[in-house]
Amino acid sequence: MRALGVYLHIPFCRSKCRYCDFTSFAGQEELMASYVAALIKEIKLQSAVLSDYVVDTIFFGGGTPTLVGAAMVHEILE
Repeated sequence: MRALGVYLHIPFCRSKCRYCDFTSFAGQEELMASYVAALIKEIKLQSAVLSDYVVDTIFFGGGTPTLVGAAMVHEILE
């Protein structure tokens, strides 16, 4: 199996930094649960296509990924 690094974009932040070029949104915390659900659905879809790979690295980025909290990060990693 070939190794694969995965980047997971979490576009939420407390405030938008002027220098930030990432797609991110401040003050949209009410969208986090539905975003994470959609992200999990996409991960499942892509895992079928990438079955010849093994994920050896996961990068979280975006706005501030820790804003989604430990429980949602756990859901994503499951």
